Amino acid sequence: MSIPPPPYKAAAVQAEPVWNDLSGGVAKTIDLIAEAHQQGVSLLAFPELWIPGYPLWIFLGHPMGGLPNLGPALMASSLEVGGAAWQQLSQAAVDKQVTVVLGASLVDHGRVFMGQAFFFADGSAARWREKIEPTSFEKTLFKAGDEAGVAVHDVPGIGRLGALQCFEHLQAENRMRLQGQYEQVHVASWPVLAGPAPETYILSVDANLAVSKSYAIENGAWTLAPMGMLSDRAAAQLAAGDPARQAILAGAGQGYAQVFAPNGMPVGAPLKPDEEGLVIAEIDLNLISGAKLFYDPMGSERSRQLRQEIATI
Repeated sequence: MSIPPPPYKAAAVQAEPVWNDLSGGVAKTIDLIAEAHQQGVSLLAFPELWIPGYPLWIFLGHPMGGLPNLGPALMASSLEVGGAAWQQLSQAAVDKQVTVVLGASLVDHGRVFMGQAFFFADGSAARWREKIEPTSFEKTLFKAGDEAGVAVHDVPGIGRLGALQCFEHLQAENRMRLQGQYEQVHVASWPVLAGPAPETYILSVDANLAVSKSYAIENGAWTLAPMGMLSDRAAAQLAAGDPARQAILAGAGQGYAQVFAPNGMPVGAPLKPDEEGLVIAEIDLNLISGAKLFYDPMGSERSRQLRQEIATI
C-alpha cells in the first residue's frame, strides 16, 4: 500500500436541504464547499438525498399518496449525471480544492436513483454510485442500484475513500466489500432522522449514529456521518395540520452530524442540534493501524480471501 498522506481536515455537513429546488440546492452546496475551503477542509461529506431533500412524505401516509403533487417536484429537482448543475458542482470542488461526496437524487438516462456523487479536488472525472436496494417506501420512487458502486476510490491527499447510504450500512456484504478493498475513509450519509418515539426508533438519531460508530470500529475506517435537518416551518408544511403526521414528525430533523475515528471514538467538534454548519475533524490515516491492533476484519487469511471474493462478485 502507498504511504499515507499527511493529516488533513474533513467535515460532515449538518444542514437543512433546499427542498425540491435544484438551483437553490446547488447554490447552497457551493456555499458549503466555499465554507469548507475557508476552514481548511479537504474532504466534505453531505447527507443522503441532500439534493433535493429526502422525500419524508412517503412515511406520512400511503407512500403513493404524495406522488401526484410531490413526486413531479422531486423528479424535476433531481441532479442529472453530467448535466449543467453536475458540472457546476464538479468545478466548485476543483476551484476550492475540496473533494466532495454528495448525496442526491440522480438521473442517468431516465433512471432515477438514490446516489452519492464523488467530485474530486484534482479535477479527475466525477464518479457516482447508486443505493443498491432502496429501503421500504423508497422503492416507490427510486430504482435499485448497481452493486459495482460499492467501491473504494484511491484519492490523492485523502486515502482510500468509500461511501454508503443509510441502511446500506446494515448489510454485511456491503461492509465486507469495502473491507476487501482496504477502505480507509468512509462517508456514511444519513437523511433527516426521526425523533426517539418507540414506533420509529430504528429511524432515530441514536440508532443511526450507533450504526456509524459500529461501522468505524468494524471496518477500522475514519467515518464521516453527515446528517440532514428539518426546520419547524418545513415540518409544519409536511404535517399540514394532520395530528398523525405531527406525531410522526415530533422531534425529527435535529442535526447530530459526527466524525468517528477508526476505534469508534467521536472526534468532530459537535454543533448544536438546531445549528447548521460543518462538523470538522483531523484525519490521520496512520491511526488506522493502532485501531486494527484490537480488531482487523482482514486479520486472517480466510477473512481476507472471503472479503476479497465478495468484493469481486
